[in-house]
Amino acid sequence: GSPSLPKSLTSLPHLPCLPPTVQPKVKITPTDNVESSPHNTLLICTVNRFFPVMLETNPERGDVYTCQVEHASFEGPVTVQWDLSLLSNI
Repeated sequence: GSPSLPKSLTSLPHLPCLPPTVQPKVKITPTDNVESSPHNTLLICTVNRFFPVMLETNPERGDVYTCQVEHASFEGPVTVQWDLSLLSNI
């Protein structure tokens, strides 16, 4: 089959708490503790433990999720990807 297009969690516009020279750390953390739907996974995109962005989803094989962050300390947007194969690494 053809590769699926990335599904975007969100785009965070700016990080006013960080000086422009400090590069923020971007991370996607999955959790399966979703009360509204036990079959779903909650993906949380965090930037330096702030600005959490959450997406409740039922990931399928081949799905790729991205979290993109722009900051003055980066040469361009930083994109972190997550897919179902990473779920077994928790």
